Amino acid sequence: MACPGEGILTDLAKRLVDKTIKEVSYFRHFETHDQEFDEDNQLLCRRLEKVRKDIDDANINEHEVEGEFQDWIKKADNLIQMNAEIRQTMFDSWCFLRKYRQDVNKIRGDIARQLVLDLDKRVEADHSKLLWSKIYDYKKKLLIILDDVWEKLDLTEIGIPSRPDHKNCYVLITTRHSKVCEAMRCHQTVRLHMLADEDALTLFLSHARSNDSEGLAHEFVKECGGLPVAIVALAGALRNWPAGEWNVALTALRNSKQFVDIDEDLVTIYRCLKLSYDHLNDEKAQRLFLLCSIFPEDYEIPINLIIRLGIGLGIFGEPDEYCASRSRVVAVKNKLIASSLLLKVEGKECVKMHDLVREVAQWIAKEDIQVITDSTMTLKANKRFVFWSADDFPDQLGDAKLEILLLWITGNALVKDPNAFFAGMSRLKILSLLSGYGRKVPTPSLSQSLLSTPSLSQSLLSLKNIHTIILDGWELGDISVLKNLQSLVTLELKNCLIIELPKDIKELQKLRWLGLRKCEIQKNNPFQVIERCSQLKELYFVSNYNVKDWKPEDEKEIEDEIASDISPSTLQFFLLLVMS
Repeated sequence: MACPGEGILTDLAKRLVDKTIKEVSYFRHFETHDQEFDEDNQLLCRRLEKVRKDIDDANINEHEVEGEFQDWIKKADNLIQMNAEIRQTMFDSWCFLRKYRQDVNKIRGDIARQLVLDLDKRVEADHSKLLWSKIYDYKKKLLIILDDVWEKLDLTEIGIPSRPDHKNCYVLITTRHSKVCEAMRCHQTVRLHMLADEDALTLFLSHARSNDSEGLAHEFVKECGGLPVAIVALAGALRNWPAGEWNVALTALRNSKQFVDIDEDLVTIYRCLKLSYDHLNDEKAQRLFLLCSIFPEDYEIPINLIIRLGIGLGIFGEPDEYCASRSRVVAVKNKLIASSLLLKVEGKECVKMHDLVREVAQWIAKEDIQVITDSTMTLKANKRFVFWSADDFPDQLGDAKLEILLLWITGNALVKDPNAFFAGMSRLKILSLLSGYGRKVPTPSLSQSLLSTPSLSQSLLSLKNIHTIILDGWELGDISVLKNLQSLVTLELKNCLIIELPKDIKELQKLRWLGLRKCEIQKNNPFQVIERCSQLKELYFVSNYNVKDWKPEDEKEIEDEIASDISPSTLQFFLLLVMS
């Protein structure tokens, strides 16, 4: 007989155990888990009180009470006491820092922002002292988590008090290399061990969905070295394969070439993930997988963005077959998820990559892909796909092989001319330009540098192959020169200011995807333009504002504004929302 509340007791105990063994990314959602912890504990207390009352009533009525109820009460009492002890040890505040490698300025700046300390208006030489003082004088217990540290970090240089001055500040680091713990003289080191053989085998079989009639699973698990990420990816690649092909895969894994440029601690993971990649047996899936690795670590990639990038790069067909191409991208994305090379993001229409899977993807495509995340890095020659995070527009690129550029500008004040940077990108197909901190107005006008003016006609010609433009956080002004970009398939403006949606946009015969999100449109009715764009297949018009000549009351008015040839009934996909 199950005791009342047994499910809650079991669930809460399991959650406590799970929290101790989950990867440190748990802390990114600490506030949510913290609230769940209290809610579960309160629910258990209420259930315990009710069970005690029911037992008292049973005793009064001389009903027999089974012994297991008394056992449950004892367990619940112990767990509530344990919860109280845990609550006393919890931190009041925390900072979570990921994947900065050794960029001290970014680490310091991120901690300062999370502690509401404005360093921008202070002399840079004083930043470390200011942060040290802020933390030292902090009245509450503070936990700072530095995730995936590769080399020794000087906490004093960052501005973090350390022994014996740490007071209420505690630092937790995660690293793949024990030498980092030794170099930083960590007070306590906790090693995460590999999976035991039985657990590894269970994990493999659950993801391979096989009864392993040939007994090969154990051999694969041995090759994976007890590493969960390798086991899951390899099992996903072999899912539902016939036994004969498992033999082929096992032979290929054992005979894989030497990985001379890989850290010896990571060779096993690389071998297994490379085999998973090879056995996709689908060039489109392989190309999309490599493309997803261009994003920063732990970045949640919207599925809609994957679709646009895949189509924009021409992997899945031409604009004339847009709908079919879109379906192909979704099917390939699902295949990568089934192979555990991409991960679903719970509650969102997004996917992400495990950091090791991402590293292997970048290693496979090392001749084509580069990710630049700090000012000490420079663009290498002949790269095709580049993610670049910079304080300002980088210097002139002059690399004609570049096909994808995801450029995130994080600085507050722009001084460099973007014209020189974009000149010479004759093969560029995809441009995503994000302003990190609020809307920016580069000099000269960003819209002029990206699109064209009579004095910048060469820059326009260099973008003749552009398929996808995504601009986020820019004051663009007049964008009428868009009509010259005849290869354009996708145009998305987010958090931008434009004078109007230009009438000539209808001349872009290949345009299939148009998105305007949270944009300030200064004049004229944008739907008088959109209604003439009969070539569109997807339309997203979301929360745009300040349209002086057109002030819709609701979504119904928007639908009424769209002519019959571009109505929601003929669009393949659409989303229409207005500011309330």
